[in-house]
Amino acid sequence: MAAVTPRRRLVGLSTKMYFSPSRTKEYLDGLLPRLATCPGPHAIDIFLIPDFLSLPAAVTQTGTAPLLLGAQDCYAEDAGAYTGEVSPASLAELGVRIVELGHAERRRLFGETDASTAAKAAAAARNGLIPLVCVGELDRPQGASDEAGAQAAAEALRPQVESIFAAVPPGAEVVLAYEPVWAIGAAEPAAAEHVLGVVRAVRAMVCVRGREGRVRILYGGSAGPGTFERLKGGVDGLFLGRFGHDVDRFWRTVEEVATFEMASDEQPQDTKSDSFAEETADQGEVHAEILQQCQAIAGRISTLIDELQQLKEVVDQRPVVGSKPLPWNQAITGLGVFERLVLSEKRNVDNMLKLCETTQDDDTDLEVLNNKLRTKLDACNYKFHDLVWSTAKKCHNLVGLRRDFSRTPANRKTDTVIVDAIVSGGAEWIKVVNTTERRLFYEMTDAGWDWEDDEDEDPDEPPLPKGSENDIEVARFARQLVAAASITYHDYRRPTVRMLLTRIREGENHHVDRLLNFIRTFGGEIDLTLETASDTSGLLSQPTPSIEDALSHLVITEPYKDFTTTLNVDCSVFMALASDFSHMAIGPDSDLLRSAQHLIDARDEVENGPRLLTTMYPAITGRDLVCTQDAADTFLKIAYDIGTESEVARARILFEASQDAPVDADARAADCKRRLDELRKLSCYPVPDDLRLPIRTVDTITWDKAQQLVEAHELPEVALVVGQKGSGLNAMNVSSFLYGWKAHLTTITSNWEAAKRLKTVIEANRVAGDDVVGPQIWRIPFARKLLAKPKSSGLPPLKTRKDRKREKVTSLQRWAGEDGQTEKATPETGAS
Repeated sequence: MAAVTPRRRLVGLSTKMYFSPSRTKEYLDGLLPRLATCPGPHAIDIFLIPDFLSLPAAVTQTGTAPLLLGAQDCYAEDAGAYTGEVSPASLAELGVRIVELGHAERRRLFGETDASTAAKAAAAARNGLIPLVCVGELDRPQGASDEAGAQAAAEALRPQVESIFAAVPPGAEVVLAYEPVWAIGAAEPAAAEHVLGVVRAVRAMVCVRGREGRVRILYGGSAGPGTFERLKGGVDGLFLGRFGHDVDRFWRTVEEVATFEMASDEQPQDTKSDSFAEETADQGEVHAEILQQCQAIAGRISTLIDELQQLKEVVDQRPVVGSKPLPWNQAITGLGVFERLVLSEKRNVDNMLKLCETTQDDDTDLEVLNNKLRTKLDACNYKFHDLVWSTAKKCHNLVGLRRDFSRTPANRKTDTVIVDAIVSGGAEWIKVVNTTERRLFYEMTDAGWDWEDDEDEDPDEPPLPKGSENDIEVARFARQLVAAASITYHDYRRPTVRMLLTRIREGENHHVDRLLNFIRTFGGEIDLTLETASDTSGLLSQPTPSIEDALSHLVITEPYKDFTTTLNVDCSVFMALASDFSHMAIGPDSDLLRSAQHLIDARDEVENGPRLLTTMYPAITGRDLVCTQDAADTFLKIAYDIGTESEVARARILFEASQDAPVDADARAADCKRRLDELRKLSCYPVPDDLRLPIRTVDTITWDKAQQLVEAHELPEVALVVGQKGSGLNAMNVSSFLYGWKAHLTTITSNWEAAKRLKTVIEANRVAGDDVVGPQIWRIPFARKLLAKPKSSGLPPLKTRKDRKREKVTSLQRWAGEDGQTEKATPETGAS
């Protein structure tokens, strides 16, 4: 005989703000003893929703009694800077089971909307709570007691109902409490025929009828003895108002509902026993299946946590490049937050496994337990975190997970979007979207989508009313991501945006295809990609690599792998290669120190050095070295003027006079070896054999030459801005950077200020739509001054900061002449 699944009714009340904590305790004192006497306890659920202050004590007082405690509201986020709000995660931890949402009073007093209520319902379900959502039409339809009036009322409810079921996971339980808003406080309540007609129409809605999770619909209006008798054919229970604030009257209503269920379920004793046995057996099988699912999820989460731990270890084990690498929580922004989200899911699953063990208690109602576990399983979000991590494993150079980007447009509130993975060193943003096609259809309808197929439709005509695309989650995310990317740079360029629509397919529905193509137009100058589940060449279709393979490309352990075979080096590098601070063990207490900068250099060598061995040599050895003539001339003049004898000798080793240049390869190799041997005599540290000396010089890039290179398209037009007044660079910096840019060489410099100014100038003057790739610059994480000879009397004083700034401007004037004197806008100059 087939198992009989009893229909569980639901009866409860909210105390609103009428009860104090002491009155709530008094009410429970009168209610709890009666629960044991409830007729038909397996056919009815009873709930109480007290005020927030009473909840902790009510949870303790209720204990294991068969009473579902609820909360009168919650916020749409689990945690964060939301002063005055209540976290659904905290409610679940406290022991709350139900959350009342969307009441007409909150909509009227606090401006709550269908969207905000749906977001709260999703948050409640995500935390294993049952959202009890109040719905009702505002206006009394004509013919409120007939079928037409009920149908009209149901249509008025449709946006409320569809928004809820679009937001809540499909397997989670939802309770709807229906009461017409127009009937609240009215002299005449809504007729039973009207209520039943509306409830039937709501149950017939696609979003309700096709739902996996249980949906119960309560009548939430004025109720008393006999109310359920009139409505029992349509509603699943009652949500009482102030009538239920008297515990005796509330209990009479509970008995009325429970007694009706017992009478309706009467059957011969032998048949009932057989059905109960079969039902119990079925529930045992269901429980075993749920237990197996929980164990599988727990295993997958443990694997995910282990892989994240391996990622952190690999990040922290990166080789030292001049200074200690950033710790894992700074190297991959958001990794700590992502890990905490996964650990939260682990705690939820561990709690479910503990609940599964309660079946050893003979008093456990297996169906109630299974329903509770199903609700928690449906709300479990581990699949999303697993998908984000699996997606990241397919990429390289991971620098961010679940990172928020915020912007505040003029006269508008702050807009925040979460980027699930930032890869390629920051060049690509990835957003994972789990919206289903069904939910997409609901959102498109709410946004005003025209479902009529028109053969004459204009492909250039927007398919949605202006501004309504924000009602569609995929479109809203696209707008937010593009807006955030439009104010962000990575290596002179805007990041690309890739959205992965994991549960939507293209080529199967004309309207979906048209919407996605419309969203793709949002990109503007941002490269926006929408990838769907039907794509065969994107990230979603790629197999997920093993954790070993993934870690090898997620974390960059070779910092020089992208360097060109020839390096363009500037004056700051020559200083470091020639300075006595680099080649001699000069400590912070040495008598040779004569300035604050000397002390800084000496301390840095002790703390992070020897810098030649830890940073400089690994970066430049095995590669040809080249520089502009003016960079070499500037350095040699400084070295010959103020350098010590050993610093002058090293300067000569680094460079050569053109007439002495060896011609053939053997002669060049012999010359290089000679220079290395001489350098070793002047250094207390080993000099690598593959340091390629001397440094070769090339012609200086003059203003005229720069203009010619731009005209020949060997440099972009923005390159000329670098040499104009207001750029903050001097002529030598400009010439050196432009040469490396033009020759497509990696430029090595320790002049952090100049490199930063160059990047700022290029980004600030970049023309939208130009595919400008700026020069590749590697900034050495230290700078060195020459030790220099002690200053002789009668020599001019050292240059002040103001003198150096004036000299920088003068050098640009000489370099660019009259053509380059138009001041360009930078964040610092503010010039136009």
